[in-house]
Amino acid sequence: MWEDRASEKAIKAGFHKAELIGTWNGYEVYTPEFNDDRIRVIGAPKYILINKNTERWVRHFEKEYDKINKALFNETDETDYKKLRKMLIAKFGKEIEEQL
Repeated sequence: MWEDRASEKAIKAGFHKAELIGTWNGYEVYTPEFNDDRIRVIGAPKYILINKNTERWVRHFEKEYDKINKALFNETDETDYKKLRKMLIAKFGKEIEEQL
């Protein structure tokens, strides 16, 4: 529903678009994306939370970050590196594993 607002926020931060990955606690949760196949290491995944009244980034050091991961991905507490590694392998396949 709020994809245009999320993409606008992502574009302002240097990404190409935002993709809806689920809902959490009354928010739509988006992740910023790139449109090309270049491999980029940008750190821990970032989320954009949007509802009728609010739009904001959630960074890996905020308490909501782990709650979103657990709710959307059924993840247990892991280091940011392990989360990033899993995400990159899921997105780009096993061929990237050697580079990590």
